[in-house]
Amino acid sequence: MRPPRALRLLDGYVRRSFLQWMGGRSFLLTLVANQAVTPLIGLAVWTTALPGQRGIGAYYLALLVVRLLTVSYENHTFSNGIYAGALADGLLRPHPVVLAPLGRTWRCASGT
Repeated sequence: MRPPRALRLLDGYVRRSFLQWMGGRSFLLTLVANQAVTPLIGLAVWTTALPGQRGIGAYYLALLVVRLLTVSYENHTFSNGIYAGALADGLLRPHPVVLAPLGRTWRCASGT
């Protein structure tokens, strides 16, 4: 016996939403890993080349923290919205400053 059509549609919607969410998270994880690789490679190379120096590890750890705190991902995220045409909708219609975040919060709370 097959479940009702509404339940199958709901199941498909939930699966698609979850996969979209995971895609966004994995994209962000890829960007963060990309920023962390260079200092870690430098740390591995210089600690192997100069094993007696203790300040090298602290330098590369500080470099890693500074890189992760100051990186900008707008060229990877904002420009994709421009190319996809998602920005045009936001520019053409006036959006109240307070109501747009409240609408997103309401949609998240209501599950729609």
